[in-house]
Amino acid sequence: MRACIATILGLIFLMGPGRAVGGEAPSLDRAVEFLRKTCKKKAQGVSLWSLAGSDGWLFMDDELLHVAAGPFWGEQARKISPARPAAERDPLPAILNYRDRLAAQGIALILVPIPPKAIIYADKLIDPAAIPLRPDGSFSRLDPAHQTFYALLRSKGVEVLDPTELFLAGRRGGDTYCKQDHHYSGRAIGLLAKKLAERIKAEPWYQALPESARSNSYLSERRSVTISGDLWQTYRLKVKKPPEREVLDLDFVGTRAADGSLSPVACDPKSPVLIFGGSHALIFHEGGDMQARGAGLPDALALNLGFPVDLMATRGDMVHNPRISIYQRAKKRPETILGKKIFIWVFAARGFTEHRWSQKIPLLPSGTGKK
Repeated sequence: MRACIATILGLIFLMGPGRAVGGEAPSLDRAVEFLRKTCKKKAQGVSLWSLAGSDGWLFMDDELLHVAAGPFWGEQARKISPARPAAERDPLPAILNYRDRLAAQGIALILVPIPPKAIIYADKLIDPAAIPLRPDGSFSRLDPAHQTFYALLRSKGVEVLDPTELFLAGRRGGDTYCKQDHHYSGRAIGLLAKKLAERIKAEPWYQALPESARSNSYLSERRSVTISGDLWQTYRLKVKKPPEREVLDLDFVGTRAADGSLSPVACDPKSPVLIFGGSHALIFHEGGDMQARGAGLPDALALNLGFPVDLMATRGDMVHNPRISIYQRAKKRPETILGKKIFIWVFAARGFTEHRWSQKIPLLPSGTGKK
C-alpha cells in the first residue's frame, strides 16, 4: 500500500503543475478565458490602483483590464478603448504611419511592447494547475490577442521585438518583474538589452563604426536596492500591516569616478540609437520615483553597445506624448533626429488600449529632412 502511494506521489511530482492524475488535462483556450475573467473580476471596483495576487505579488488594475479585453485593434478598438477622439483608438494605423515617417528618413523602427505582468506571472492570479505546460516544463503563453496583433504588424513590415518568451524563460533564473511595482525587473532589463544589442550589432552601420566609437569602457556593478514600488505605495494604504518593501538586485552601469564611485552614463542626443516611449524606458534609470539611477534600459543597452543611447520617454502616456516630444525637439534641433539609425519604441502593452493613437503627429517640421 505504501509503495502504491509513493508511486502515485512520484507520478504527480514528475508530471508537475497543470497535470492531474486521472483528470482532464488543462486546455489553453480554457486557461486564457479563465485568466481574462479573473482579471476582469479582480479589477472591478479597485481603489488606489493596486491589488494582490498570490505569494505577495501585486498587480495594476488598468493592466488587468487590458488583459481582460482580448483583441484591441480594428473595430474592436472602438468598443474597448476609452481614448478620445474615437478615431484615435486603433493602434494599427498609427504604428504603420509612424513607421512610414521614419522609413522616409532612413530610420528603422523596432517596436518593443512590454508584456503585462499578468501574462508573465499568470500563475499568481489563477491556479497554476489550470495553465498548460510546454515540453520544457514552462507555462504556456496566455495572450493570443497580443500574439495575433504582433503577427499582423510583422505581416505589414513592422519589426516587433516581443520579449514575452524572453521574460517567461527568464523566470528560471530569477524574477523578471517586480513584485511590488508594475515595471519589469533589473533581470528582465538585462535580458532585453542583450537581445536589442544583438539586433543592432547586426546592422552594417554599426559594424562600420570605428572601434573607438563602440568600445567605451563602461563598467557594471550589482547592488541590492530596497524600492518603494508604485503598487506597494498604494497597497499599503489599504491594509493594516503592509508587506516589507521589496529588495532588488540591479546592475548599475557607468564609468569609475576619481572617488571610486560609478558615474552613470549620460544619454547622448547625437547617438544613432533612440529609445522612446513610457516609464519602462525610465525605470531604474532616472532616479526619484523611478527607484534608481543608472541601472535602466538605456544604461544596460549602452553597456552592450559600447556607446550611449538617446532617450525621449514620458511617464503616463507612453505612445502619444513621446512622439510629440520628439517632434518638438526636431523643431529646435533637427540634426538630433536626422542622425538617427534606429528608433526603439518601448511601452507597456496596456498602452494599446489606454492611450490615443493619432496618425497626425509629424516626425519633423515641414520642409525638413529627406525629400
